[in-house]
Amino acid sequence: MGTFLINETQIIPMDFFPFTIGRQLSCNLVIQEPTVSRIHAQIVKSGNEFYLEDLGSSGGTYLNSLKVIYIKISTGDNILLSQIPLIFAHSKTDDLRIDEQTTGHFFKPSIDTNPTKLNISYFWRPPKEK
Repeated sequence: MGTFLINETQIIPMDFFPFTIGRQLSCNLVIQEPTVSRIHAQIVKSGNEFYLEDLGSSGGTYLNSLKVIYIKISTGDNILLSQIPLIFAHSKTDDLRIDEQTTGHFFKPSIDTNPTKLNISYFWRPPKEK
């Protein structure tokens, strides 16, 4: 079973929740883009459902083109954090099928099993040990 955020070229695994996204280095997914707030949004899990929550960002959080504060999300939903597009995906098996039907986009991202540096703008950080 896996839960992922997908950008244009990569799949970003989410193995714990809440999963925070923003510019601040303490976020689980750090996006070094000036239009993204320090702690922009988070994805939370409740039972078998997932929710996207804006955390008071200045640039806004959008789901399928609608500005949101807190909303349930499903596989294939398009998330826009300020100007940064991501796609949410959840698979009940280890085999996540990513295709145009699932995401609305045609690309073949690859799963990065050690996504310390995803690209110029994206960094993934695991949660701190307690």
